[in-house]
Amino acid sequence: MKSHFDLLYEELNKEQKEAINRHQNTIVLAGPGSGKTRMICLKAAKLYSQDIGVACISFGNAIVEKIKDELLLLGVRDWEKLYVGTIHHFCLHNIIYPFLNLYPEDLPPNFGIASNNQSLRFLYQALINNPDEHSVRLANISELEVKRNVDRYYSNTLIPLRRSIVSTQDVASNKVIREYDSLMISNVELP
Repeated sequence: MKSHFDLLYEELNKEQKEAINRHQNTIVLAGPGSGKTRMICLKAAKLYSQDIGVACISFGNAIVEKIKDELLLLGVRDWEKLYVGTIHHFCLHNIIYPFLNLYPEDLPPNFGIASNNQSLRFLYQALINNPDEHSVRLANISELEVKRNVDRYYSNTLIPLRRSIVSTQDVASNKVIREYDSLMISNVELP
């Protein structure tokens, strides 16, 4: 009986198989539904089976979950050798947290980074509290609309607004929360 890997591999075209079997770095450019995610999963599973560490980094949580599910079907069980996560999570856990002691401000011991939902709530509240700092009409704006249009609200016109939501006190967890993007913005002078 063929393995799940073998069955999926047989469905690939010649170029996809070549990309999976390459030993050099490879860039895969293709349209939606063309099998990029499946290729990434097969390549990661192949490297995993060869005891090679792998990092699969994405911009969104949905694709991260899809990759993890597929890798489980392909037999991946040891997540120490294989990282699958978002670019934000990767940066937090591999760059920011390990070097947080070098941060120039005095950070409280209960410091934390805001979750995506907390960040959206901060942005929504900042939009409501600072109507003069941006060009967005707030007549009937809802938190759901902000979530659906976060890219529009996160334009360069909102950099001052983002600075205004750099930190807040999360009363429920007694933590000082820094929003991830504001943390980055506060440490880089923008032109």
